[in-house]
Amino acid sequence: MHSAVRILEFWALAFVTLGAALVLLNVFFSAVGNDIELHSLRTEAIIGAIASLIEGTSVWVILTVIPAAARALFIPILIVGLLYRLSHLRGLEFL
Repeated sequence: MHSAVRILEFWALAFVTLGAALVLLNVFFSAVGNDIELHSLRTEAIIGAIASLIEGTSVWVILTVIPAAARALFIPILIVGLLYRLSHLRGLEFL
C-alpha cells in the first residue's frame, strides 16, 4: 500500500481517538460539576488535526522505518501534550 495512504489512515485514526477523548473529558467534567475550558469547535479541530498529524506520522515512521524503536513513541506523546498545554493556557488565543 502506498505510504501516503497509510499516513492518512494513521492520521484519521489519531484524529478520531483525540476527538473521542475530548468528548469523554467533556462528559466527565460535566458529571463532576466542573466546566472544561475548551476553545471554539473550529479551534479545537485545528489543534486536534495538528496533534493527530504528529501522532499519525510518528506511528507510521515507527512501524515502517524503525520497527524496533517503539519505545520512541513517548517523544510524540510529549510533543502533543505540550501542544495541548500551550494552546489551552488562559488568555492565549492564537487561532
